Amino acid sequence: MWKLLSGVLADELDHHMGEQMFELQKVVGGGTRGAKQQLVIDNTVAGNSRRRSTNLAMAWIDYKK
Repeated sequence: MWKLLSGVLADELDHHMGEQMFELQKVVGGGTRGAKQQLVIDNTVAGNSRRRSTNLAMAWIDYKK
């Protein structure tokens, strides 16, 4: 039952993010890079925002397969 529920949730999340976000913002689903690569990108984006003194809004969704 858990595998079915998590599969449905992952599919719905992938569908929603595909509709609502630009392709470069999407970090979950098939064909994406690993977690370590995404953390490096997040760190770079946050550092760039601090250096330029610009506003930045980020959200992370953590779910297990």
